[in-house]
Amino acid sequence: MTEHEAFMAFFKKRWPEFDHPTKSAFEVWQASRAAALEEAADLAEMYDSGTIEGHEIAGLIRVLSQQKEG
Repeated sequence: MTEHEAFMAFFKKRWPEFDHPTKSAFEVWQASRAAALEEAADLAEMYDSGTIEGHEIAGLIRVLSQQKEG
């Protein structure tokens, strides 16, 4: 599945009342997804280096999720 196909599936599920997203909506989604992937890569690197443990990652993920919801 391409990045655009993934976005279209997300968009249709999230906003079924709209026929199609604007180009800028796709660009915003791409930037948001890239930032989330970068955060995940940083956490994985910290875990691999022994800087952080698994239970600490779970706590950080909860905090990040709450920040995005709030």
